[in-house]
Amino acid sequence: MKRNFATVCLISICFFIGACTLVESQSSKTTALPKRENNSQTDNNSQLNKNTLANSFDKLISENNKSVFFESVDERCKEAGIKTLRNTAVSENDFEIRVWVGLGLKKLEGFILNQVSGKWSATHIDTDFSSKKSINRDTKLAEPKSGWQNTLQKLIDNDILTLPSAESINCSPMYEDGMSYVVEIKKGNKYRTYMYDNPWADFENRCAEADKMLNVGKIIFDEFGLVEFDLTKRQK
Repeated sequence: MKRNFATVCLISICFFIGACTLVESQSSKTTALPKRENNSQTDNNSQLNKNTLANSFDKLISENNKSVFFESVDERCKEAGIKTLRNTAVSENDFEIRVWVGLGLKKLEGFILNQVSGKWSATHIDTDFSSKKSINRDTKLAEPKSGWQNTLQKLIDNDILTLPSAESINCSPMYEDGMSYVVEIKKGNKYRTYMYDNPWADFENRCAEADKMLNVGKIIFDEFGLVEFDLTKRQK
């Protein structure tokens, strides 16, 4: 009778251990599933983002709105030792965006954002006045705070690809001096450029597009820390 009781106890213990092991194994498998689903969702979101950006560039219209200020851009490119964007070869799968700020008495500062063969890069074209002779300085910028794709999406959301030139919509104060923007975009053979003359100023014909141009400059400041590109601080 004692042997039978001991046998029953041993069998019960073995059954209990086996049941615990099975529950633990099933629990481990269950917790692994959401991780795989999350990774799949992330991949889908990333692909969706890429497709959205590609579709945005499809709306790009080849257009060259010439102005006397673009001579300053060409001169600045020559000083910096780079080709003008309209003379730069860009493949159909790549793009380059340049934003210039300054004009008037202020030497132009340049911001270049591009993607070549799937690789992102950003460059700041500035002038070093610390010595007696001003020296051109090109600085490679680190990845923006929000990431490359998200930053580009912010710029696109503010119509950087499609904004009309300020002159074409009568949205310019026509100041002789001040701080203005020139934007250049190229993708494949498509190239367009436009300018906003002192969009921060309070003038009679000021338009909503001027605010979007200011937003573009502020995004460059927020994401890359380039102070001169944020002209919103000039608004009263």
